[in-house]
Amino acid sequence: MQSGNIGKKIVDIRTEKKQIKVRFDSGETCFVDTSLLADFYLYKDKVLDEKTFQRLITASQVVPFKKYLYSLLSKGRYSEAQVRTKLSQRKAPLSVIYDLIQEAKKSHLIDDVTLAKDLLDYYGSKSVGIQYIEKQFKLKGFSKEIIASLSIPISSQKQSAEKQYDLLATKLKGKPYAARKQIVYRTLMSKGFEEGVILSVIEKVGKEEDAYVKDHLKQHVVAARKKYEKKYKDWDLNQRIFNYLKAKGYNNKDIKTMLGDKEHDLD
Repeated sequence: MQSGNIGKKIVDIRTEKKQIKVRFDSGETCFVDTSLLADFYLYKDKVLDEKTFQRLITASQVVPFKKYLYSLLSKGRYSEAQVRTKLSQRKAPLSVIYDLIQEAKKSHLIDDVTLAKDLLDYYGSKSVGIQYIEKQFKLKGFSKEIIASLSIPISSQKQSAEKQYDLLATKLKGKPYAARKQIVYRTLMSKGFEEGVILSVIEKVGKEEDAYVKDHLKQHVVAARKKYEKKYKDWDLNQRIFNYLKAKGYNNKDIKTMLGDKEHDLD
């Protein structure tokens, strides 16, 4: 029976599905965690005045969001912006989001400065460029100040770019000089390296065409001739073959030498 005007009496406290359920003689219930259980000193037969009851109800509404947040942070590290977004997606009120984030920051569970430093080291080990790293930091919602403070020595950036170049060894094998440069440029650009760093690495691409490359050139000449000789003759045929080989990345001099064309101006 409800305890009249003196307040609301707790008639039952039990754990249900890893939650603590508190039931009052008014028929109302709420779920609390151990911290609320201790803060409000809840126990069976205790009577709460209306003001205390309302404070408990308000505090209990935070419990599912708090439980979600600490479960989230136990599995990984997130920036403050990421946490705010995830709590918003859970329909948490703005005031609750603010309070939970402040609490997590005091416990160092959310620390953008430390996380940024650790991520910088992590991405550095992946041999990617500063532009790629900045993009990732923006996606994670770091502040403009933190992103602006990112600093990687140019020597380290070049080392990372050279590692990417070394990984391209198989892909570059047998390709003509121009094609090799294009592959290196596109790859390093996609990995977020700056123009200056890319150009310094491209200098490693040798201009000399070894026997392996020249053999490929011969094969492509044969393939091009077979493709066009039924429709074209003389200069037109050579021009078609020249354009075909140019598109493959071979340089003008090697193509003309291979075609043996000294009389016609192919370009």
